[in-house]
Amino acid sequence: MRRLEIALVMALMGLSKVALAEAPKSLNEPPRGPGTEVKSTLVPAPGRVVPGWEVSGQIGGGGGGFGLGARALYALDYGFYLGGAFTHFWGDNVPTVNGDQRTSRNLFGGDIGYKMFFFTPSFEVRPFVFLGADFFHKYHPETFTASSETGFTVAPSVLAAYHIGPAFVSGEVRWMITPTPTRVAGFGGFGLAL
Repeated sequence: MRRLEIALVMALMGLSKVALAEAPKSLNEPPRGPGTEVKSTLVPAPGRVVPGWEVSGQIGGGGGGFGLGARALYALDYGFYLGGAFTHFWGDNVPTVNGDQRTSRNLFGGDIGYKMFFFTPSFEVRPFVFLGADFFHKYHPETFTASSETGFTVAPSVLAAYHIGPAFVSGEVRWMITPTPTRVAGFGGFGLAL
């Protein structure tokens, strides 16, 4: 588990170094780079957004405790995107017969979504769904044990982002409907068009 935490911190540090190299010149700089709006329409159309890669990091939490995440996606020119994502939730400390254990969970999977821009090319709303594997520790209070489990996660989500040059700040809500029990998580994030 420690290696996972170190890898996640290193990935976020790498993202921040890339972000500094492509930093916006001012807070009023118009959006530029992959994933930004070209044609002002909400319906899919050729050439609607600049195609290309975006990366982002998230921090937040919810039903799974404190969490950190990372995402890479490829925006298609119609406004749809496909991406890969990882999120780690630290969970809670629970008493077991072997001492305290953490009910952490790791989510690996893919996102599919649609980029919509409202009012201005800087403001994006992105409905998406996350589908992937969920590796977690399940607590059994009746026996004071925790077991390692694997499940399939489906999480309808929505992200709102404000673009400043090639960078963006975001907030998102995820509704993890499987595996049960249903959980809701919220994240703030920072991203960059590559």
